[in-house]
Amino acid sequence: MATRKQRGNNGNIKKEKILYNHDVDSEKAAVQKIIKALINNRGRQYLAARELGISRKTLWSYRQRWPEIEEITQEFRGQLVDTAEKSLETAAENGESWAVTFVLNCLARDRGYGNQSKLEVTGADGQSLLEPLAAALDKAYGQRDETTTDEAGDGVRELGA
Repeated sequence: MATRKQRGNNGNIKKEKILYNHDVDSEKAAVQKIIKALINNRGRQYLAARELGISRKTLWSYRQRWPEIEEITQEFRGQLVDTAEKSLETAAENGESWAVTFVLNCLARDRGYGNQSKLEVTGADGQSLLEPLAAALDKAYGQRDETTTDEAGDGVRELGA
C-alpha cells in the first residue's frame, strides 16, 4: 500500500496510507477493505480508520461517495439504537424511575407529560412590556403611523410617518 504526505491541522506533515491507485478496480477493493474494517469494529468509524491507517476525514469522504459504506455505518447505528431502546423498555417495565421519567418526558408529551413550557413576558405589574417599549420608541423617534401594513400588504409598519 502506498502512502502520501499530508499536512495535519497542527501544521505537521504526516504520512497516510492510500487505499487505491486511482483506478476503478483499486477503489472497489479499497471500499471492500473499508467495509470489512467497519464490520470488524461494529460501525465505529474512528476505530475502522485507525485499523486501515487512514484519517477519519478520508473515511468520511469514502462514506459520502459510496452508499454501501454509509449503509454499513447506518446498519450498526440502528442496531445500537434498537439495543438501547430494548434496555430502556425493560427498565421502564421494571419500574425503574429514571426510565419511567425518560419515557414519559420524551414519548408521552401528547398526554401532558414532559417539559412543556410556555413563555410569557410581562412587567413587574403583570402588564405587557410591549406598550412601554412602544411609548419609549415614540418619544425617541416621534409618533408611529398607525398603519399596520404598507401598500404592498406585507405587514411592514412605517415609523414616524
